[in-house]
Amino acid sequence: MVSREFRGRPLVPGYVEGEAVLTKNGLNWLATYQKTVVSRTKRAIGADKNNPDVFEKDLTQKILVIPHGIGSTTGGLVIAEIACMRLEPKAILCAHTVDTLTLSGVLLANNWFNARIVLVDQLGEEVLEKISTGEKVIVHPDGMVEVQ
Repeated sequence: MVSREFRGRPLVPGYVEGEAVLTKNGLNWLATYQKTVVSRTKRAIGADKNNPDVFEKDLTQKILVIPHGIGSTTGGLVIAEIACMRLEPKAILCAHTVDTLTLSGVLLANNWFNARIVLVDQLGEEVLEKISTGEKVIVHPDGMVEVQ
C-alpha cells in the first residue's frame, strides 16, 4: 500500500503513531469533552451533537485531524483537564494555523500534567480530504505526517 504524506509546522514536535479521527468542522473542545470531564469517565467519548464526525466516537489516545479548534476560552483548560485524566489525544493535526485556545491547552497539558500531545499545524486543506477516520497515522518530529 502506498502511503500519503503531508508536511506541516511542528509546534510541539514528537514521534507518535495512532488511529486518526477526522472532522472537517472546527473542533469545539468544550462541547466535545464536557461530558467526559464532568462525569470523570474512563474513556473520552465525543459529546458534541453538532459535530457528527466526533459525536459518540472514542477519542481516547487518538490522533485528531481538524481544521482548527473552536469554542470559548475554556477550550484550553478542557484539553489540560482531559490530559490530567490521561485521556488526551496522542496528537492534534490542524489543517490551518492553530488557534490560541488549542495551542494553550496543549502547552498546559504537556507542562502541568506531563502529557505528550504532539501538535502540528499548517498541513493544508488537503489533509482533510485525504485522511479518513480509522486510518493509521504516523507523525514525525519534523512535521511530516504519514498515512498508511
